[in-house]
Order: sequence, then structure tokens, then C-alpha cells
Amino acid sequence: MELAYELRPRGVGELVDAAFQIYRKHWWTLVKTAGLFLLPFGLISSVLQALIGSNMTSNLNGFTYQTGGLSAAYSQMFSGLLPSLTLYMAVIVLQLIAYMINDAAMTKQAADVCLGETPTTGSAWRAVRARLGTVLGASLLSNLIIYGVGIVTCCCLGLGALVFFVFLALVMPAVMLESASAGKSIGRSFSLVQKGFWHACGVLVVLYLILLIPTFLISLTLQMLVSGSSLFSPTPFTARAISDTAQALIYFASILVGVILAPLQGIGKTLIYLDLRVRHEGFDLERAMLSLAEATVDADVPKP
Repeated sequence: MELAYELRPRGVGELVDAAFQIYRKHWWTLVKTAGLFLLPFGLISSVLQALIGSNMTSNLNGFTYQTGGLSAAYSQMFSGLLPSLTLYMAVIVLQLIAYMINDAAMTKQAADVCLGETPTTGSAWRAVRARLGTVLGASLLSNLIIYGVGIVTCCCLGLGALVFFVFLALVMPAVMLESASAGKSIGRSFSLVQKGFWHACGVLVVLYLILLIPTFLISLTLQMLVSGSSLFSPTPFTARAISDTAQALIYFASILVGVILAPLQGIGKTLIYLDLRVRHEGFDLERAMLSLAEATVDADVPKP
């Protein structure tokens, strides 16, 4: 089997460049796969965001000091806000699930490219569906660890979360490419990354900045245009001028940008995974021997 991606040790710049090369060559398949799941969830989340804003605004505007006293008025207000809080939690859960599944699909497609197979949307989603429970469990467990460490290290600006984010970056490649369980994928990611922490950190930081900066700038620009205010507006309540619908559209626009750029994250993690395995486990030799064995078998098969 001839590999489309040469398995050899690469530097941080080479890995980032390789991620862009894979993205450019297969961008439509990758974006289509990401959009198939992220866009519907993004649309649902946008509608929920609009409902949340509408409900909270009506409750805050309707807040009055009644004869029952201030505590009764606050109680009435917060009971009215309960549906908004429920919707807000639903938005967070939807986002989390969507990005968990998308991360697994991107990992599968990036691995297919690197190992000489043709990436397709159907094969990616079939692979994710076959391990859906493990995908969600491993993603949830790793996120709980990252956010938990971030809370514990809040006195250090949450830097512990960044460290654990790097150490757990290869959980999904371990799940999708090694069929590891949720628990074993955590250990597998730690085991690989500790052999090249700064190497992995460099690639991840570059790729995440490439994703976050355009998303932030586009969202900020849209919000400024809709609100009709400048970035340095002296009015402290400028955000109130933005309608709930406009806020939902801005949120959906950020999701759309994420769909376009999200494949880079999955590609980057997969390339780091393969690079560390090549450096420390001889994965390139393993694949070379497998290809040689396949070629030998094909040569021994008599032609009709």
C-alpha cells in the first residue's frame, strides 16, 4: 500500500504545513463531514440562544419590588429564569456532543489520508457510530480532567488546564485508531505525549490560534456592526442594543467559521499521534513491513 503521507519524524513547522496540505487537498470532504453534524447542532443552539435571551430580557424587565418584599421579588424573577438556565445547559450539552463526535470523525478522515485510504463522509460517520459510546465517554472524561485541573490551578491562571489539554490531546486518535477504551485512551495519550510534550504543544497552539483568532475577529466585527457602536463605546450597556435574533445569528456565524476551520484540529492531533509513534515506536517500520507483506501476497496470487 503506497502511503499518501510519508511517515517520518517531522518538526513543528513541518507538521503544521502537512496539516494544511492535507486540508487543502481534501477540504471539501472534510468540511462536508464537519458541517453534516456541526451545522444542525449549531442551528439548534442558535435558536436556543435566542430563546434564552428573550426569556431573560422579559424577566429582568418585569422585575418589580412587590408587597411581598425584595426576597419575594427575587424569588419570582429567578423562578422565571429557570427555563433560561435549562436552555443554557442544553446549549452547552449540544455543543459538547457535536464537537466530540466531529473530533472523532476528523481523526478518522485524517488517518485515512495518512495511511493511503480515500476519506469519505460515510466511512467516517460509520466508524464513529461503531464506537460512539467510547467516543463520548473518552471525550467527557478528558474534558472533566482538563476543566477540573483548570479550577484547581486557577491561582496560576489555570495553566494546569493547558498542560493537561496537551497531555490528553491524543485521546481520540487512541480511541479511533487503536480501538482503546475510554480509560485506556487517557493513559495512552499521556504515554505518547510525555515523550514529546513541547513538540505536541507547539503544533496544537499554532493550529488552535488559527481557529480561534478568525472566529473571534468575525464575531467581534458582526457584533459591532449589529450594535452600531465602536469597540471603545463609552456606554456600558451597549450589548443591550443587540437583539436576541442578531446575537443568535452572530453565534451561528461563529459555528460556520468553526465548521470551515475545525478539520485542522483533528488533522493536527492525528499527525502528532503518528509522529510520536514514528519517533518512539517505529510505526513507520511497522507500516512498511505490512505494505511489503501485502505486496508479497498479491505477487503470489496467480493471475486469471
